[in-house]
Amino acid sequence: MKSFLKKTFPFLLLIGTIFIIGSGCGDGNPEPPQPTICASSENTIETALSSLTNRSMDFQVHEYVFTTNVAGNICAIGYQSLVQTTPFPIDNSTVSYKIEIVDGPAINSTFSTATIDYITLNTPFAIVPEVKYTIKRTGGDGLNSSSGRTAASTFPYTSGNITFLSSNFVDSSSSGGGPVPNNGIPKIYFKFDTN
Repeated sequence: MKSFLKKTFPFLLLIGTIFIIGSGCGDGNPEPPQPTICASSENTIETALSSLTNRSMDFQVHEYVFTTNVAGNICAIGYQSLVQTTPFPIDNSTVSYKIEIVDGPAINSTFSTATIDYITLNTPFAIVPEVKYTIKRTGGDGLNSSSGRTAASTFPYTSGNITFLSSNFVDSSSSGGGPVPNNGIPKIYFKFDTN
């Protein structure tokens, strides 16, 4: 028995320790982390419109048509309501707007007048290069609460991967005003993540 304890037991203890430690080390080939869609989305439209002169328009529907030269995903849509000061002050932060990518996702929300509010889409919206997409903001009463921010531009206007092809402003009721085509780019923002 003493011989067993002196010779065999330490060997079995060593083998058992190696087995226990070795089984916790894994197979040595971990899966590489997969990139997360929208993990590196950028404020693409904010950047594109930041150098243009600010304007405003008072129609219920503001929309623009754009295309891109790279595949990607729209991850969030943003907007900033306008504080109107003339002919009298109106705070449009309580006006609910519908913002939609035509034939794609839509959101309904109120938006701050102080900063751009982004709302993350439940599912990122895939964008295919060279396909035309329309993004539209609808809301307000066709008068004072319909005013929105725009950027002065001629068309087409390209910034980075995005090309703005056209815009339109119109009231949604049949008795309303418009259309007013290509009179600037509505400041409807989105975060874009390239593939």
